Amino acid sequence: MVAACEAGAEEAARANPDVKLAVLAPEREVNIDQQVAILEDQITRGVSAIAVAPAGVSELVPETTKIRGVGT
Repeated sequence: MVAACEAGAEEAARANPDVKLAVLAPEREVNIDQQVAILEDQITRGVSAIAVAPAGVSELVPETTKIRGVGT
């Protein structure tokens, strides 16, 4: 699933040269705390867009509510 998500993002980025794609993932897919930390970091950086393939929905939902203001 993660590989398919990454492949789709890379294809979309190639089709849009103005897009700078960064694929970030925890060392192990089950490392939810690391995924939350990555998400928090990207929100803090104010990136323009975020796509998430959540490893733990209940842990990431509170973080995704913060995404609305990203890049604005």
